Amino acid sequence: LLQLAAGRLCVHRGRILYGSEPVELPFEEPFRFGALDVAITLYAVENVEIRNLNIRHYRLDGIVAHDRCQRVRLVGVNAEANGRAGLTVGGTSHVAAASCRFRRNLEASVRIEEFGVFEADDCDLDSPPAILE
Repeated sequence: LLQLAAGRLCVHRGRILYGSEPVELPFEEPFRFGALDVAITLYAVENVEIRNLNIRHYRLDGIVAHDRCQRVRLVGVNAEANGRAGLTVGGTSHVAAASCRFRRNLEASVRIEEFGVFEADDCDLDSPPAILE
């Protein structure tokens, strides 16, 4: 069995585990978690710009450019602490980001799937983009 420090959470085998104090009952804690999978999903769009937005605590990704998204630009977007990635670019999508932060996401800062293209200008990523086939 996993030993967690008091007040710490972790995901193990698809379950969320919480380490409590010996005399603390879990229902006494004000737990909150992301109920939605993704904050923003883009599909088959052109000429989209998203500016100055903070996205946090979604179960999967902050932003997903699923497929056929062209000339998508993110400026000043912070996508942090999401369950999988801050940004996923998939299919034949092309996303350019400027002055964005993609940090503290569980699996990757940015995920690139299939033929997706991601361009970054002055962005803060805590890990290189994960390229998946």
